[in-house]
Amino acid sequence: MTPEQKVAATIVRHRKEKDLTYEQLAERMALEGVNIHQSAIQKTEKSGRRVNIDEMVAYAKVFGIPVEALWGGTGQEAEVAAGWQALLGAETLHTIAAFARRNYEDEIARVRAKAEKNPELREHIEARLAKHRVMAERKARAMADKDGIDVSTDAKFEEYLWKWHADDAMQAAHDVLAGLGNGK
Repeated sequence: MTPEQKVAATIVRHRKEKDLTYEQLAERMALEGVNIHQSAIQKTEKSGRRVNIDEMVAYAKVFGIPVEALWGGTGQEAEVAAGWQALLGAETLHTIAAFARRNYEDEIARVRAKAEKNPELREHIEARLAKHRVMAERKARAMADKDGIDVSTDAKFEEYLWKWHADDAMQAAHDVLAGLGNGK
């Protein structure tokens, strides 16, 4: 099998796995910066039309595979490349998460500062926490009973509640109030 035939076979397999028409694949390629007509994709698949580097990179991105997998490089080099890509993705997610966490903490500090000066705001935050806690407690008790989880002590229930059933509103209100004098 020639390299062109290997690439063609890989494109066919991945296009069919993703259930893409030639037109849909051409649209996705365009989103990756490669304008290719659907007839060129068909020629690649049917007659082994030679694919240029830009097209290979775009195909790999569309299919979510390492570039070398297009021509059958599925051994250790593809595994290393896939692992490397996963690591880079994880690094990006960590950066985003750290940025989001810093912004969250800054926002909580701003709300906390306002709540320290405004008792009415603090009351609203406390009421929001109480409302969401009641809903979360009902759900947590039902799930714990259903799943046979021991929540027989207050400490066990609190740990289970906050780990598995606290929603975003409950967590944010708790975080604001935890930093206030006489916080909850």
